[in-house]
Amino acid sequence: MFDASFVRMWRMFLNGCAANFRYGDIRLYQVLFTNGLNNAHAPHARVHVPLMEPITTVASSLQAVKARIARAAQSVDRQPDEITLLVASKTHPAERVREAWLAGQTIFGENYLQEALAKMPALADLPIEWHFIGPIQSNKTKRITENFVWVHGVDRIKIADRLAKDRPESLPPLQICLQVNVSGEA
Repeated sequence: MFDASFVRMWRMFLNGCAANFRYGDIRLYQVLFTNGLNNAHAPHARVHVPLMEPITTVASSLQAVKARIARAAQSVDRQPDEITLLVASKTHPAERVREAWLAGQTIFGENYLQEALAKMPALADLPIEWHFIGPIQSNKTKRITENFVWVHGVDRIKIADRLAKDRPESLPPLQICLQVNVSGEA
């Protein structure tokens, strides 16, 4: 009466696997069911089954990354909580950052200053620890020191000096990661 692909899909649906597919794909089950009934008189007729994409939510992606971190940590006899996950939120809208925060992520990195400054007000109600990642132009140090807790990749003494000078006294000291050329390359 129904072809094998319809039966597999229906079994997955009944077994609760439908939660692994996008809500909009519920129409797929309706199409399959309808086509199956319409083709009941033609048992060899094939029902076209469009491919379904698994749901990829911010929370599920974070959970997968944290699971990988936990496995890697255990493989070298470390505790997963000794490792800090910094999520690069560049090019993602504030809504996605909020989703990640709601899923437990509190540390975010940005490397486009203008983009970061645009999204920070929308997230000001969240206690986010902002990191600036990537190369720094000297004309942007003041805005970086006013808005970020950490700066990654300080590669020149000029930038380090400007960051120290521009940091408002009302804020705690700026945390930085120095980039050091140990190989003597230019």
